[in-house]
Amino acid sequence: MGTIEPQRSRLARCLHTLLPLGACAAGSFLMPILAMGLVGELPDDLESDDFHAAVYSTMARMVFGNELVLLGVVAVGYFVTFQVLGPRTPRPKYRLARSDFLLLVLAGLAVGAALQILSAGVRGRAPLANITLSPFEDAPLQTAAWLLLVMVVIGPAIEEICFRGYAQGELQRFWGPVVAIGLSSLAFVAMHRSVERIPSLMFGSIILGTFAWISGSIATSIILHASWNSLFFLVPALHVPETDAEGWTMTLGLLALGTPALVVSLNRMTRWRRWVPVATPPPAKP
Repeated sequence: MGTIEPQRSRLARCLHTLLPLGACAAGSFLMPILAMGLVGELPDDLESDDFHAAVYSTMARMVFGNELVLLGVVAVGYFVTFQVLGPRTPRPKYRLARSDFLLLVLAGLAVGAALQILSAGVRGRAPLANITLSPFEDAPLQTAAWLLLVMVVIGPAIEEICFRGYAQGELQRFWGPVVAIGLSSLAFVAMHRSVERIPSLMFGSIILGTFAWISGSIATSIILHASWNSLFFLVPALHVPETDAEGWTMTLGLLALGTPALVVSLNRMTRWRRWVPVATPPPAKP
């Protein structure tokens, strides 16, 4: 993610800040517009199996189209940024062991549970009450598997590449980790277009950005993000809460299960980072 590079002119710093944020904003704006062509017609019978299958199939196509649009626009922004700024200063990356992978998966469940609690306070409903997806029950296996792949693998990977890898990484070159994580998180929240989810998305994005910064790699934030999204499939597979008490019990259970893993994982990477030699940035362009 690079260290802070030498001082440049105010105009240059302004342009270098606007490039990554502008690319992410443009991608977020164009996502629903360009992806609308992927929406097919739904059956008239709202209770039919065909209708449920069509909904999940359309959802998968929409999410996949949105992510491809975002990635394409950000790729153009990255190319322009690379031409203006040049390559980043390379820095060591935390090498994930098998135990780290397991810890991050559990930590992602805790993050997802915490976000459910934050969202519950805004919605005035119990946690997990908004999780109503049951694609493996209401849709063909192929459709359900495609939706799972898009939401748990493709979506998190592309979003982390764009917001943590590109936007946060470029902003950190001139503003340091705190500002970079904050600004890239605001862009991440804006991309989701959900007012009631602003607190939870901001909190989750800060967690993802912190792990990406400490480890020097977006691999950690991708695993966390994927695990967080997997709640929308894991909860229906286990048991959909039918009462507020069940929702709170399951949420607190996930939080208790994953919080120790999050603390241990963060502690490992923090200790590793203290011993990593700091790379010296190249001299600034005239």
